[in-house]
Amino acid sequence: MANGKIVYPSGDAAAITYTFVKNYDYKPDLGDIEVHDNQRSFDGTLNSFAGATKKSFELAFSYTLKAQFDLFRNLYRFHCAIDLYLDGDSGSPDAVVYMMTAPRGGPEPAFSSPGVPTYSFSVRFEEV
Repeated sequence: MANGKIVYPSGDAAAITYTFVKNYDYKPDLGDIEVHDNQRSFDGTLNSFAGATKKSFELAFSYTLKAQFDLFRNLYRFHCAIDLYLDGDSGSPDAVVYMMTAPRGGPEPAFSSPGVPTYSFSVRFEEV
C-alpha cells in the first residue's frame, strides 16, 4: 500500500509531518462543495452569484492502530490548516484542508495480533 501524508499547520516553518499508511477502503471519496454568494437588493429581491467550488475528502480507515486514531482526534481539536497529500511521495499537496468532522468510529476485533486493538474510523476534510 502507498502512504498518505499530512503536514500541519500549513505553511509553518516548524510544521509537523505525519505519514500514514493509506489503508482506507478502496479510494478516498472526493466531492465538490459549491459556495454561493447571496445578496438581497433594496427591494427585497434575492440575488445569487456562483462562487468558488471547494473540494471535500472523506477518508475511511480500517485496521489502524490506536496511535493513528488518536492523532486524527487531536488534529480535529487543533482545527488548523493541513496540507493533505493523498500520495505521500508527491511534491505538492492535493489540497490545503480543515478537518470538518471528528473521527467517527471505534475499536474493532483485533486484526494484527491478539490483544492489540485496531480501529476503524472515517474523517472528512474540506478545502480551505
